Amino acid sequence: MSGPAGMTWSPQLLPSHAPLSVLMVTGAVAPAAGLGGLGAFSTLRELRLNAASSPSCEADWREIRGLRSLVHLTVSAASFAFLPAVATLPTVTALTLVGTEGDGAMSEAIERLGAVFPRLAAWDDAQEWDFSTD
Repeated sequence: MSGPAGMTWSPQLLPSHAPLSVLMVTGAVAPAAGLGGLGAFSTLRELRLNAASSPSCEADWREIRGLRSLVHLTVSAASFAFLPAVATLPTVTALTLVGTEGDGAMSEAIERLGAVFPRLAAWDDAQEWDFSTD
């Protein structure tokens, strides 16, 4: 879904039993009341959230962490401020960080990647992180 600033969306308005494998939120559209209900989409493999729809509280991250089939995630670097310190997303193998929150938010997010996303990349000299920034 996509839309201008001021337009809202809600995971709770999506068909609850829809076999969604991909959900992309683009433009400036923002969630009406957080990401509550997103965790119900157990078949979701790819979740791409614009900066306005990225997690803005611990409950939003709990919804994302409940997506057991998720392999590709796009969120804002600033959303990592709301991710609990011990949280992991063990199924995610690809990550994209979006937003213009500045170098501080990006640096803080990057510092946590290995602990939060254990399958993102291996910690050896022959491999590099598998993430990109927009």
